[in-house]
Amino acid sequence: MAKQTIQFEFDSEQVWNRIRSRHSVFLDTNCWIQMADEADATACRVRDRLKEAVIARKAFCPVSWGILEELFLQSGQSLALTSSLMEELSLNACFVMRTRCFSRSSLGPSVDVWARR
Repeated sequence: MAKQTIQFEFDSEQVWNRIRSRHSVFLDTNCWIQMADEADATACRVRDRLKEAVIARKAFCPVSWGILEELFLQSGQSLALTSSLMEELSLNACFVMRTRCFSRSSLGPSVDVWARR
C-alpha cells in the first residue's frame, strides 16, 4: 500500500471571521447522531432548522474534543453521515481550551463561552 500525504492547513482567523457574529448552539453527541441518521421527525426538523440558521449566517454548532472522540467510536455509514453534518453545521469551529478562547479580546455577546471554574 502506497503512503498518501494529505495537505492540511487551519486558519483560525478565517474561522473566527466566519463565526464571530453568529449564535453558538452546542449539541450533545446523541443529537448529532440522531439528526444525521434521521432517527425521527423531531431530529429531522431540528437538523433542517439548524441548517437554515447556518445558511442565514445566524448560528453555528461548534464541536468539541469530547464530541470528536465520541464520533470516532462510530463506523460505516453513521460515521460518514454524522461527520459530514458536523462539518456543515460547525463551520469547522471547535470549542477549544479556555486559554485559547480568552485570548480573543473582542468576544461578543453572541459567543457563548462555557468554562468550568
